[in-house]
Amino acid sequence: MRFRPCNGCPGVPSIMKRPLSSFLSTRLCMLVALTAMIAAAHACYGTTPKTLCSVTDYKIFNPSSVAIQCGDATSTAGISGQGGAVYLGTDLSSPLPVTFTANPYDDNWLFLVFTPKSGPVAPILKTQTKYTITITLSSTVNGVVLSLPTSTLIDTTPTLTLAALPVGGPNNYLVSSHLAFQGLGLGSGKTLSCSLVIQNYTGTFTARPAKCRQMQADLAGVQPNQPDPGTVGTLELQTEGNDIDIQGIPYKIAELQNVLGTAMTLDPKARLGQEKAPATKDASSYYINGSFAAGRGSKPGWILDAKIAPPVGRLYGGWQFCPTALANVGNNSISGMTYTDTIDFGLSESRPFELRGNLQEIYASGSVVYETDKEFNRDNVTGVADFRYNFKNLYSPRAVETLRKFGDQQKIAKANGITLQQSDVSPPFFGYAFDIHTGVEFGGAVVDTTVKATTGKATIELPTYSIFRVVPQIHGLLEFGRLSVDAVGTPRYLAATENTVVQLPNNSLILKTVHGWNGYGVVTSALNLDSVGHFCLSATYRDGFAPPKFSRINTVQLGILMKF
Repeated sequence: MRFRPCNGCPGVPSIMKRPLSSFLSTRLCMLVALTAMIAAAHACYGTTPKTLCSVTDYKIFNPSSVAIQCGDATSTAGISGQGGAVYLGTDLSSPLPVTFTANPYDDNWLFLVFTPKSGPVAPILKTQTKYTITITLSSTVNGVVLSLPTSTLIDTTPTLTLAALPVGGPNNYLVSSHLAFQGLGLGSGKTLSCSLVIQNYTGTFTARPAKCRQMQADLAGVQPNQPDPGTVGTLELQTEGNDIDIQGIPYKIAELQNVLGTAMTLDPKARLGQEKAPATKDASSYYINGSFAAGRGSKPGWILDAKIAPPVGRLYGGWQFCPTALANVGNNSISGMTYTDTIDFGLSESRPFELRGNLQEIYASGSVVYETDKEFNRDNVTGVADFRYNFKNLYSPRAVETLRKFGDQQKIAKANGITLQQSDVSPPFFGYAFDIHTGVEFGGAVVDTTVKATTGKATIELPTYSIFRVVPQIHGLLEFGRLSVDAVGTPRYLAATENTVVQLPNNSLILKTVHGWNGYGVVTSALNLDSVGHFCLSATYRDGFAPPKFSRINTVQLGILMKF
């Protein structure tokens, strides 16, 4: 059956007399037009801002003027406002008898000037008070005049924040406030002597000598666009001495006042110094010890002893998960400067178990490790179980003694209404630790590998083998201020015979088996270059046989050590 157009057929509506394609074309055009109208309306609505200024910061220039910063790189050019209202706190039911205007100020800032609605001109803003400011701002956007409300909360509490500067050394800080400063050489740009008042856990105040450099200009007779609002209420502070070894909570800068005529105090959470670096390689999440040397008739050589083991996620039943990567590798060995050529990748879980009596703690860890070398000529997979035993009066590193000291001083601080943090406690000069480990390593070389000589073309097949090692360990640590000496002795016993390859002086390769005791010892001394011990000059002595190659190592390494 075929349908045909009924043009001119009696009794048939005209829409049915048109071809079907014409009918569909008309409806499609209507749909497209409707979609375009909706899109245009949406675009028009989307380009209409909800506010002309989203306030991200503010600076109080004096009791009658405030600069507010508009975020999202908003330019304040062409924005103005009049007839704003000021409220105490967040109660918007009763405005103060004050009005103010808003005008563009320095790129993305607006300058607000307050005046009483009646009576003589008088200071508006009082110290230690919160205000809510509301105003309708006007501007021309895309040819349309917009008038939109804006509000923000300002606080005149004379509080300073303290932040370590990324440049200039560990004793350099940026001090900032929402309130403009007075005193200490405003506008001079000079570094002047000042006093940083420190409070200890008993509530006693002492003054430490420091250097202060004002970044703010003198605000007397300030006019819009003078000065840069980003410098208002900011100065650079440089303390003298070693922050990490001097106990105290920063309280105030004695010579500093604000434009409301009151002294400024530092935020109770503000602290000098940084967290002390871990004392040993085992305690570090990130550890890099590198050295470089060259000799006559030889190519330059380098050694890298590194560890990456960041804790991941939260504790589960007291267990902490860590991915691990350890390496002791190098290049172009020079006489007296050799390396174990070991690379380990693994996953570990660990947790401490607190005990009573002479044995105070057992620190248990288990891991799965892939053992190889720099050339990836080994493919060992091992499971590792290790138990560290800490005995009474034998485990007292500076970090532990600082924690104990913190517990004692915190009780006194609470009685004096002082909030004490662990970083406020100066560590003792001397620390020590002696602990023993027991452990096992088990697994095997999973595939036969072809070992290539480091020089020449010699190759040899290394067959698979089983691994079962008993791994006792003795560890000792001595700390004297910035100097530490850390020693680890590992008399590893190979219960199963393992295969290894030895490269002879003529660069030929031979297959060798190892079994029984294969000890390995490391002594590392470090002299901290910074106050917290992240960067050190180090000297490391290694002697013995380390897996997976079990080649003899007897060397001294001098270099730079980084610990985090």
